[in-house]
Amino acid sequence: MARAAPYTRCVLILPPGHAQRVSQRRPFTKRERRIGIVMGIGVLAIVVIAIVALVSPTPKLAPGCISVNVASSLGGQPISGCGAAARTICRDLGSPGDYTGSTRPPLIAACRRAKLPTT
Repeated sequence: MARAAPYTRCVLILPPGHAQRVSQRRPFTKRERRIGIVMGIGVLAIVVIAIVALVSPTPKLAPGCISVNVASSLGGQPISGCGAAARTICRDLGSPGDYTGSTRPPLIAACRRAKLPTT
């Protein structure tokens, strides 16, 4: 014999005042306020650092000086020199054992800006 369907449906019974409690905004706890303040200070610090980094001028190089940051296998590598050191770097570009590959084009550009001869 087939089983008869129940004559009632499943109904969710909510306690009295539930709709009012759900619609009201719950106040933040002390911990939540502290976390919000710390996060706000962190975001503000990052914004200030970014603005200072973008607005601060880059230092001017003296005539005959080069300064380049190039990517290398161990991270960014600063290459700089003034006077005889800069002339040696620019003169030896492309020599065996010297700066080659992706390091060479930014160095050539720096040497041209400093008006130093390259090979």
